[in-house]
Amino acid sequence: DQPTALFQAVERALGEVVGHKLFTVLAADMENRLNLRLYSSMPDSYAVGGSKPMRPDSWGDMPVAERHPYIGHTKEDIRKRFFDHALIESLDLGSVINLPVSFDGVFLGTVNLLHEEGYYDADDAATAAHYAKSEDGPYGYYFSNLMKKLSRGPKFRVFSAYPDQPENEIT
Repeated sequence: DQPTALFQAVERALGEVVGHKLFTVLAADMENRLNLRLYSSMPDSYAVGGSKPMRPDSWGDMPVAERHPYIGHTKEDIRKRFFDHALIESLDLGSVINLPVSFDGVFLGTVNLLHEEGYYDADDAATAAHYAKSEDGPYGYYFSNLMKKLSRGPKFRVFSAYPDQPENEIT
């Protein structure tokens, strides 16, 4: 079922090439200044459907060219940037990569990877950004096709498992 299957595929891919202990996907609600959790590899700690306030310096407020991945190398970096740092530390997480996701110049949200302290470096962020930041990467490709499908007809069809699936079976 989409988009969960997509998020699971991206989680697996980034787990293999970069590594993570926690993987989340957040959608940006710019009007209400919230990050809405669409996916979490630790739903008991970070539930899907949860939200948290955006920082004043949100990527959505920046020009596209300035939307670069954020790397927090230490628990201190996380304490400075995340209001939920105590929960993060309680899960034995101490480094983070936040990847801004944009489509057609519009900020959509972030893909977030967390691991033990000192785990990530700039090469990891560059590798992960290929999946999330680039509009021609796999994640951007998904959103591009989703938007094309949404513009062509009934929105519920995007989520059908097969072309002739009855509408009442689509969840």
